[in-house]
Formats: sequence, structure tokens, C-alpha cells
Amino acid sequence: MYRNITYIIFCIECAGRRLYELYWAMKQQMEKGPQDAITLEARYSLSEEKLLRASFDFRELTVFVAADHHSAGAMEYPVRVLDCDSITQVKEKCLDAKYRTTAFSDRPSVNDLDLELRSACPRIILQDIDSTSKVEAGGWKRINTLAHYSVPNNATLALLPRQASLYNLSLLSERSERSTFSLPKQSPTLVRPFGTNSSSQCKDMESNHKLYHLVRPSEHGPSDQQDKMVTEIYLTSFRNAFARFRLLTMKGTLQKFIQNLLEVIFSTATVNSTPPCVKYMFDFMDEQAREHGIEDDEVIHAWKSNSLPLRFWVNLIKNPHFVFDIQKPTKSAFFQLEGCLSVVAQTLMDACSTQDHQLTKDSPSSK
Repeated sequence: MYRNITYIIFCIECAGRRLYELYWAMKQQMEKGPQDAITLEARYSLSEEKLLRASFDFRELTVFVAADHHSAGAMEYPVRVLDCDSITQVKEKCLDAKYRTTAFSDRPSVNDLDLELRSACPRIILQDIDSTSKVEAGGWKRINTLAHYSVPNNATLALLPRQASLYNLSLLSERSERSTFSLPKQSPTLVRPFGTNSSSQCKDMESNHKLYHLVRPSEHGPSDQQDKMVTEIYLTSFRNAFARFRLLTMKGTLQKFIQNLLEVIFSTATVNSTPPCVKYMFDFMDEQAREHGIEDDEVIHAWKSNSLPLRFWVNLIKNPHFVFDIQKPTKSAFFQLEGCLSVVAQTLMDACSTQDHQLTKDSPSSK
């Protein structure tokens, strides 16, 4: 507890900035490619377990989010999205753009908002699941995407309070004859956004259909127990060399941010040097070792590694929401980032180990 308190200023003034830069760089890079809202896998990832292994075509779109009516001016916020994004994913990106200077805890939740396509005539409410969702063979239902609604480039969207948008939805249902998509008054919807549960057995509770976003679980792998084997076969096969290239590209993009974080954690040559409490704590451990006749360097090293890098920094790297006002682990986007953050945390743990790491063909790609 004492160590954590004395480390607060250091985290705020120096190390915290580097950690946030790494978190934000990961988030931006992952959003450049498709992210499966059900399996929580991404096209761009540091973790091979979280790598989206399927290949398919997608388009990058620029949409404009309308400002609130009470805002000054008629400003619209440009947002880069993918036509394969789920509606919840689009809402999250729109919220990031519209409230980029607002603390996350002060933002409205995606659960409380509906996404309206204003470029359509009449305007329609976009939903992850509605009466237009496609039911496929085997009882599968695909989560709606922007491509499903044929949302064009430069389309105008609006984030509306869900209670207010219900009135618009009822108006649309009355004019459904003139609409491309029929939206009845009681179209089935799911209350929670997709991605909060990575289970492959996620279902639409009203129709009992199995849901998927980009890839069906049957295409992803036979079972959770065989997932690691499937990953290794996938990454070592020649035809999937492009997937290995994506892993390396992600590493190259984030290398500068990872190095900056590790440097500020361990280096004493930075502008904000290591807090005095660290030296005090390590000197105390050395003194205790001498007092109790402990001469094994491995034991003393384990004390120091467990007290600072493993107990403190690994915990913060894997859980940046402990220090920043950002998405909590209950949100889908955070779970997709979790795999990347865990790779960085594991790298820190390996760096603090005295063991000589022997790399083999079976070693994880993160090594």
C-alpha cells in the first residue's frame, strides 16, 4: 500500500503518460481492421490467440455524426468505420469521436443510445438485431453491420437517446411500405451490446438463433480445447503467411510505444527518475536478506521482481482502467485489447526473469 501511494505522483507525471499512449495506440491500430463482436478476435493483434484468422473483403467508410441540437453551430464529427462493423461497434467509434474531450465516465452509454441513419429516406434506426437480420442455415443469425444496411460513404448518422428514438421507430414502422427495410413496431432487439460475452453459444433470446458476427464458431475451430492447436497450424502453414505478417506489422507499429513504457519503468536516466521509494524498498530487502542469512541471489531477485514489476506494473499494464477513466473490462472493446496488453505484460515478466529463454518452434509468436 505504501509503495502504491508513493508511486502515484510518478505515474501521473511520467509513467502514466507512456502507458496511456500505448493503450491508445493499440486501440487505434486494432480499429483499422475488422473485430469480431462475438469471438472478440481482431485482424490486427499482438496475441495469436486473439487473431482473427478468417479473410474477407471489407471497406473503410467515413461517416459523419450529427451534433446535438443544443450544441452551438451545425458541426458534424467525421468518423472512420468499416462496413463490416456491428452497429454497437459503430456507436462506440462515434462516441469516441463525438466525446473525445470528455471523460469516459461522463459519456452516455451505448446501451442508452440508438444509431439513426439520416441519409436514408425515411430515416431508419440501425440495430444489431432486428426484423431484417438474416437467418442462415443451421439456425445461425448474423449480427447486422453497416454493409447489411447498405450505408454509403459520407453518410450522416445521429446518436439519439433510446427513449426518444422509440418514437421515431414507431413512425418508421407506420411508413414501412416506403422503406427498404421493414421495421415493425415490436422488432426483436437485444438490450445489451454484443461483445460483452465471448461465448460461441451467444444466442438471440427472442428467436433462439445462434448469433455470429464475422465468422461462425464452426469456421473458427472445433472446440476451445483445440484452439491452441488450430492457432499453431494456422500460423505455420504457408498459405497463411499473411497472418504472420499482420502479427509482425502490429509489433512494429507498437514497438516505439512499448519501448517508451519499459524505458520509463526501468531507466534512471529519464527526466523523472525512479521514485526514491523503490530504492528504499530494495535496500530494505537486501538488509532483510543479510539479517536472515539469505545468500541466494535468486531469492532476493524474486522478492524484488514480485514487489515492483510483477505486482505493480504487470497489474497496471493489464488493467489500465485502474488509473485511467477509460472503458471497463465489461466492455467489448477492452476485451479485444486485453490480449494485446497481456502480451506486453508477459514481455515485462520475461524481462525480469533470470532464466535463459530458449526459443523453439513451439514458442509463442510473442516471444
